Amino acid sequence: MLYHNNFIPYPYLQSKINIIMCGRYSLITDEKSLLKQFRLKDSTKPIIPRFNAAPGQLLPVVTNLNKEKIQHFHWGFISKFNSTLKPINARTESIRETKMFRNAFNTQACIVFADGYYEWEKNAKQKIPYRIQLESKKVFAMAGIWSTINTSNTIIESFSILTKPASESINKIHDRMPVILNDQNIDLWLDNNLSTNQRYDLITNPNILDLSFYTVNPKIGNVRNDSKTVIEPYKYYKQKSLFL
Repeated sequence: MLYHNNFIPYPYLQSKINIIMCGRYSLITDEKSLLKQFRLKDSTKPIIPRFNAAPGQLLPVVTNLNKEKIQHFHWGFISKFNSTLKPINARTESIRETKMFRNAFNTQACIVFADGYYEWEKNAKQKIPYRIQLESKKVFAMAGIWSTINTSNTIIESFSILTKPASESINKIHDRMPVILNDQNIDLWLDNNLSTNQRYDLITNPNILDLSFYTVNPKIGNVRNDSKTVIEPYKYYKQKSLFL
């Protein structure tokens, strides 16, 4: 079975998904700026602006085996142990022990580019989506792991984003967040000589980030909505009771 170049079936993905941790992000910078910021040479495919990047899509990454080139992998880790699950996130706390992830954690590191990601407020009566970004609004790199498998005579390359407990500034929105790497840690994360313990310390040590956030249009919940509208601030009003 051959998959479309830009999408593979994703078991949890619907037009309106049940929201899971770090299940959407954006990358709307132009290719030239991205290459310059991260000191990269080129990209295997043109980089398409994504206001609403979603699981199953083909998205830009850099791997530990090709540190100067942007490649495009499917979001949703496909493992030889379970080719149907396709998890989009891997928890840092258990990644060393999880059968699906532990080998990739040691030998298949990648970075995933974003300029913002979306979370739905966990305890709200309404599902209120927030956009979370660096205060500087610059593109950042999230720690990931990647996989490649050959299924039905088709090679599929995929990735998952690492997550950790949310920092204090944003934990009212959600209790998890992606592992965001600073410039120095990007090089370390992609270093093939790091030991398991060094790699684990890198992603679990506190990393002080200046983050900002704001509410966005509920249309972000539908993967078909991939335009500037979904990143613009959107105001929610509290529902009034019918009883005084």
